[in-house]
Order: sequence, then C-alpha cells, then structure tokens
Amino acid sequence: MLDCQIEKIVLFLLEQQGLLAGRIAKLNEDQDALQQEPDIAKLSQLRENYRDVGRDLLKLLFFVEINAVGLRKILKKFDKRFGYRFTDYYVKTRANHPYSQLQQVFKHVGLGAVVGAISRNLHELQEHQGSFLSIYDQSVLPLEDSVVDAMKAAVDG
Repeated sequence: MLDCQIEKIVLFLLEQQGLLAGRIAKLNEDQDALQQEPDIAKLSQLRENYRDVGRDLLKLLFFVEINAVGLRKILKKFDKRFGYRFTDYYVKTRANHPYSQLQQVFKHVGLGAVVGAISRNLHELQEHQGSFLSIYDQSVLPLEDSVVDAMKAAVDG
C-alpha cells in the first residue's frame, strides 16, 4: 500500500516537472527571439517569467518535502506500534533498487536540472541586459537572484 502511495507522489512530481520543463522551453524560445530584437521591457518580463517558474518549482519542492516527512512519520509510527524495525528494511530494499521511487522523493532526482536551467537562463538574461543598458537606465544590476538562491537551497537541503 505504501509503495502505491509513493508511486502516486512520484507520478505527480514527474508530471509537474514536465510542465515546468515545457514552460522553460517556451521561455527559451522567447529568449532566443529576444536575442534578435533586444527590448528592455520584454527582457525584464522574461526574467520575471523565469522567476515565476522558479517560484512554482519551490512550491513543488515543498510538496515533495511534506510528503517525505509524512512517509518518515508513517514508517516511524509503524515501527513503534509493532515493535519491528520495518523502516530499515523498507529503505534498504527500495533506496538502492534501480527502479527506486524513494530516490525521487528523498533526493529530488531530476529537479536539479530544472534549477540549473532556470538559474543559467536568468544569468544569461542578466548579462544580456547589461549589454544594452546605459549607466543611466539602472544604477546597479543585481548579481544574485533570491529565487535562484532559494531553489538551490531547497534542492541541496
């Protein structure tokens, strides 16, 4: 029963990853078009759109974390109630299996690629923005992005 519930979580996670990847692909097309016709307003909007995808990724990571905590609590409660170390057995038999769904839940498999795509594209837009701004358009360009920092922290932590 637990395996079936984990499978539901993982399938939902994969579906959402696919949707995020599709949004990033569309934004990449917009970014390529922007290379042909630089427009500061469109560039700013594109950066904000990438940040929106990043914020949605953070929501997905929060969902995964809540489910991982729930899974740990279920296993702990089972161990306590039946006096059996089922958690160790369950994790050992599933964590290193080639088709492990636990890795998706506990190790954020695949989400690092989404974080990488968002952070790389935001960095490229930042560099591109600086190439056609005058010093009077914007006094200081931010070097860090709070959404990227939050995504990296969520995936690493």
